[in-house]
Amino acid sequence: MVLTKVNLTVNLTVNLTVNLTVNLTVNLTVNLTVNLTVNLTVNLTVNLTVNLTVNLTVNLTVNLTVNLTVNLTVNLTVNLTVNLTVNLTFPKPFCPVPRPGCYTHNKGSASSFTRRPSGCVYLFDAQSYPYCLVI
Repeated sequence: MVLTKVNLTVNLTVNLTVNLTVNLTVNLTVNLTVNLTVNLTVNLTVNLTVNLTVNLTVNLTVNLTVNLTVNLTVNLTVNLTVNLTVNLTFPKPFCPVPRPGCYTHNKGSASSFTRRPSGCVYLFDAQSYPYCLVI
């Protein structure tokens, strides 16, 4: 029979200074199958103070190629109403150079002509626009 009595007193002081520079290149291929059964009881007290400074520079280049096909079907119905007013002005007709033996129509008379050796026959409509007729 062994009787053992242990009295343990631990006084621990830890002063830790860490200067860490990490240059890390990682090419990682992971094929992982995990069958894990964990029975874990943890009594944990954590007093954590974190002072974090992050300086982040991002240089981003984007090369974008877009191939776009557009199929467009347009159904168009047009209802068009046109109100058109036309004012026409016709110039007075040209009377040719009178010839000897022609007649001049007397204004105001439908059938009265005056013979003039150097005249024309002028026919006048209701508005007295002359239409020249050389006989």
